[in-house]
Amino acid sequence: MKLLAFMPKPPPFNGATYMVELLCDTDFARRTHLRHQDCGFSAKISDYMRFSFRKAFLFWKYWFQLIHGILAHKPDYVILTPAAVRNPFLKDALYWMTASALGRPVVLWAHGNGLKRLYDNSGSLMRWFIRFSHRRVRYAINVGERLGFNYEGLLPPERVGHLHNGVPDEPVQPRPEREDPSILYLSNMHESKGWKVLFEAAVPLCREFPRLRVDFYGNPHKESREELEALFAAGPFPDRVRYHGPVYGEEKDHALQGCSVFCFPSSYPPEAFPLVNLEAMRFSRPIVSTDQGAIREALHHGKGGMIVPQQDPAALAEALAPLLRDPGKRRQMGLYNRRLFEQEYTVERFSDRWIELFERLAREDGLSGID
Repeated sequence: MKLLAFMPKPPPFNGATYMVELLCDTDFARRTHLRHQDCGFSAKISDYMRFSFRKAFLFWKYWFQLIHGILAHKPDYVILTPAAVRNPFLKDALYWMTASALGRPVVLWAHGNGLKRLYDNSGSLMRWFIRFSHRRVRYAINVGERLGFNYEGLLPPERVGHLHNGVPDEPVQPRPEREDPSILYLSNMHESKGWKVLFEAAVPLCREFPRLRVDFYGNPHKESREELEALFAAGPFPDRVRYHGPVYGEEKDHALQGCSVFCFPSSYPPEAFPLVNLEAMRFSRPIVSTDQGAIREALHHGKGGMIVPQQDPAALAEALAPLLRDPGKRRQMGLYNRRLFEQEYTVERFSDRWIELFERLAREDGLSGID
């Protein structure tokens, strides 16, 4: 079997590009002779929605490279990552329709959770184009089972499935949990990711737990780093509720390893299957999060943590307080998450799921299987 992956890798670094990078270095990629063709348009996330003549040039460059890749290498399938925002969707759809026109079965790997919203908020012409562009799509992969509704009315159920992501289980230097309890938020500082909800919930928690620390890590969104630091410095507990800016690599691992509870109270509409929860599971941390996207598929309420209502600081504080009081409960939930991570969310398990999927597609399509 031969595959062509027409998908962007970092930069910029986000969940989707990171998973593409991981996929290209798996046993699945080696066994399917996966050939990757980068099609990234932006070096920074802030450039995503901005038009430039450079992007127009890249569109045509990538289009010709896609055609050449298909004609020269004759892949059995072409894998693409579709956007769910109007203009990027139009671009991606033209790419996969070209692959279909050249006789290559197209598999869409959807990382987000916005196709139905795009369809519902579009006019009749755009809705027609969305339906038309999916007519010859062979299969659509969601990152969570609960996200299948995005393809209702576009593809029959047998041509839609899900495949959970996984993250590396790389060894790190053991570090004990701090004696004082701590809560960690780690994502970008987009308000709908929930950082302000935790910021408000931290006030009563800091009053109840005099030695509690609440640490926030992430890239600024609308506010600058200086504005965020000033906001935290003006809060009622500036020494214990702190914003540290973005964090990567070993520093990120140390932040996850050193916290008592990981908190991700997202209400972000495109939220799908956030990798940061898997990373917290890797470090045996209990998680408090929301029922957004497919989060509940990895976070088992009452076993590995707690699911709380969105945009509700009081409910969030109420869920966090028992975990801060009870180290044994934190340890029990963290170990549950670690076992679940080892069973379901490693890169090896991620690779196995891709192999299983394409072996099935090859059987159904009468193609040679995976080596």
